[in-house]
Amino acid sequence: MAALGTVVAAGLVAILLLQTFSVYMNTSLQVSALQMGTANDQASIASADINTRAQVDSVGIVNQTHVALSVENTGTVPIQATSLQQVDVILIYTTASNGTDRALWMPYSTTPSSPGWAVVSATTADGGPKVLNPMNCPYPTYGVWDPSDVLHIVVTLSPADAINATDTLAVLLATPAGTTSLGET
Repeated sequence: MAALGTVVAAGLVAILLLQTFSVYMNTSLQVSALQMGTANDQASIASADINTRAQVDSVGIVNQTHVALSVENTGTVPIQATSLQQVDVILIYTTASNGTDRALWMPYSTTPSSPGWAVVSATTADGGPKVLNPMNCPYPTYGVWDPSDVLHIVVTLSPADAINATDTLAVLLATPAGTTSLGET
């Protein structure tokens, strides 16, 4: 009888070891798949960084509450007009009210007169009309920002956020892929 108990115990230990090994292998495979997915995601992001770029060509202070920007798509891939709401615009400036330095993120706006940033027009690199993939501005719901096309953007601030127009103003723009460009007056 004791021998049978030993055999049963050895069998149970063997089953437990096989089950533990199975759980270990399954977990290892899941971790490997997760690592491969992360590596693929990182490769996709790196590829997007190389191919999706924008360059702030000019920054102009119109008045204390309006800034004009020209931004060129210097990448090799087009950006859908519907993705423009994912572009970040940050102003770095001195306030008119008390002269303090400020960094202010501006939301995407559907109208150039409300606080935020809006695309007022899109042109080809030479300033001509955008015939290929035109965009309906100021609220682009269709069209494409093709490579070498230029977006003309107006940034509108509330009076409480007014800019000291005699000091330097910097604009940081980030694309949906995470690439950035800095322009200043």
